[in-house]
Amino acid sequence: IRRLSKNQRSRLSCRKRVDLSKKISRRLANWIFFSQANRIASFSSIGDEVDTSEVITYILGSGRELLLPKVISQSRILLFFKVNDLITDTKIGFRGILEPDPEKCEQVSLIDADMVLVPGLAFSLSGDRLGYGGGYYDATLRLKSNRAKSVGLSFQSLVYEKIPVSRSDEKLDAVVTECAIFERH
Repeated sequence: IRRLSKNQRSRLSCRKRVDLSKKISRRLANWIFFSQANRIASFSSIGDEVDTSEVITYILGSGRELLLPKVISQSRILLFFKVNDLITDTKIGFRGILEPDPEKCEQVSLIDADMVLVPGLAFSLSGDRLGYGGGYYDATLRLKSNRAKSVGLSFQSLVYEKIPVSRSDEKLDAVVTECAIFERH
């Protein structure tokens, strides 16, 4: 499924990926749980992932708090920082990912987040997530509060009935695609 999903995602044209990402962003922005969230942890998309630039711009423009992760590769964890301005508060970091600059941003505990947006290669209808194999987000999601929603952003074509998971994989509360929001009950 990992290889199939990578291939499917890479076959999307840049224009199609941008169009679908905008639809995903609008669907997320109109979701009641998103509208109630004040402190939102997002990810900075890279490559052919769902483009999070519109979501990030919306969060910052609506006066909410944006938290972005900084990868600490040697300990395989993500630290989150409050970002006020995407241009002045960030720099290119681990594997070319746009990360907060710790010298300009305040570190924030993920326990204070109301929502955590999560990348992935594939998702299931029941909230399972197939990541990139590093375990960063599985470890990170264990640090959020129970009240915070964990939400995968995905293209509909990468959501399956079931995907293989292990005990260490954290389930998500919802997956948002261009077509629907799949909530775990």
